[in-house]
Order: sequence, then structure tokens, then C-alpha cells
Amino acid sequence: MWDDEGRREKQMRQTREVVSVVITTYYRNDRLRGAIESALGQTYPAVEVVVVDDSGEAHAKSVADEYDVRYIPHDVNKGTNTARNTGIEGSSGRYVQLLDDDDRLHREKVQAQMEAFAVSDSTGVVYCGVTLKGDSETREVLPDPDVSGDVLACALTLDPFPCYTSSMLIDREYLDRVLPLAVRPTVDDLWLMIELAKITEFDHVARSLVTKRQTDSSLGQGMTNARERFNLIEEYDELYEKFPAAVRGTALGNTHHQTGSLLFDERIWSFKATLAYWKALYYRPEPSTQFVGACIASLLGKPGISAAKSLRSLVT
Repeated sequence: MWDDEGRREKQMRQTREVVSVVITTYYRNDRLRGAIESALGQTYPAVEVVVVDDSGEAHAKSVADEYDVRYIPHDVNKGTNTARNTGIEGSSGRYVQLLDDDDRLHREKVQAQMEAFAVSDSTGVVYCGVTLKGDSETREVLPDPDVSGDVLACALTLDPFPCYTSSMLIDREYLDRVLPLAVRPTVDDLWLMIELAKITEFDHVARSLVTKRQTDSSLGQGMTNARERFNLIEEYDELYEKFPAAVRGTALGNTHHQTGSLLFDERIWSFKATLAYWKALYYRPEPSTQFVGACIASLLGKPGISAAKSLRSLVT
């Protein structure tokens, strides 16, 4: 830990450190403007913005030309993490903020997170709370106070939110050690958090400093996410062996539950969906009474699950 004088000296040095905001975009010029403006509007004085256009045909050039940013177009579509790799390589900052084009940084985000870096010399990642903005409601998710320092166990549960790509500010020293970012469709944020948690400590700012646009996932996207989560669990099998069984159990339980819910979203009754619910019950370390009830209700298919949700909302 730093004393007050040491912290002030580090904060003074950090006000001169460049923070690179890497924005990746793909045919979403209507949203890109807001992302760029949220990055350029930071209260922190030393920010550079790099926009990587993954459309393959310079679709975002007209928008990028409106601002003081570095614009890097891909000649073909290569995917989100490959675009992030391009942006990181084309940036110069000591700290890196990866930003999705439909997310928005609050004005104080970088400043607040840079101040958090000054508290400890062992921190490589600082994340923050997130405001989820949906079509019908907006809600705030703040960090769990216990998810700081060594967060590898939390990352391996595959349930680290609100720690995700856009909420993190990353020290390049550690980001460089996990490059190139792997192509992991729908779970790139989970993979990145696990890899960073293996080599550095995390801290957080207990405020919502990012707004994330939340939309309903299609069945195909959701099922891809569930499949990729199972792949992550298998990939990190040896790492899970170093932790209590509850860590893997939480990851498996939540992913089976996700699978069952997605299937019931599309079908009145599904043996696979019901089986997924019961597998979730089997793997979850401490299932709640409500979840046990949901598993029983799943035997009646989608109507049973809907009835269980209605009953739960009345009770709560």
C-alpha cells in the first residue's frame, strides 16, 4: 500500500500517462458517434481514441473523420477480438480502455479508475459498476465489494458481471501478456477476465461509470454463448482443479440454467430444457428454494416456469 505522499506522487505521474480508448465498430455508425464522444469527453486530461472499423469497406470513415481520433479500417471483417488486437497495437497509452461501440463511458470513468490505480502498485485492472439500459427498464449493477485483489475464483464461476470488457481499465503491462486476444465468440470478456486474473490483481470503483445497451438475445446467440461457456469450463479444467468444487459447480450450474431458460423461451415443452434445469440443480453448490421450485415447475414445461416466475414476483 502507498502512504499519502506516495499516492499523490503516483497520481501526479498518472495525470501525464496516456489512456488509450480502443473502440471497435461494425456497421453501427449511428451508435459510434456516441461512443467516440463519451471517450473524448472524459475529465481525465490525457486520452487518445483509436477507432477500428471491422466492416471491411471503411463504412465508419465518414463518422471517424468528424473527430480527433485515429481511424484504422480492416480490409475484411475479422471479428471483435481481432479488431481489438489491431486497436491495441495501434495505440500508445500506458493504460487501455476497450469500448464497444454501443456502450458509453461516463465523463469521470477514466479519472476515477486512474485514481484507483494509485492506491496499490499491484493492481493491473480496475473495473466499475454498469448501468444497463434496456427497451423497457434501466437498472444499475455495482461491483461486489469482495471481488477485488485475487479475483480468479470469481472469474472462473463465469459470473463476474459488472466486470466486463467496457467496464475495465487495464494496465498495458498486463494486457500485453495476454495478447493476442483470442477469438472467443460471445465469451471474449469472460476469457479476458480469466487470463488477466491469472497474472494480476483487480480493484474496482463502487460507482456506475458505464452505460451498456441491453437487448434481448436471440436463441441462436444465447445458445452460442452457452456452448462457449461449456467450452471455457473444459478448457480451464486443470485450473478448476486448484479451487473448491463449488467454483466449477457454479459455472456449470449457471450455464445449464441458461440453456434451459433459452430453450423454454422458444418452446412450450422440451425434455432438453427440463434436463438442463435439473443439471443446474445438481451442479449448483447451494441452490435456493426458489430454484428448486423452478426445477419442479420445469416438468410442466414453459407454462410451469411462467407460473413459478409469477408466484415468485408476488412473493417478493
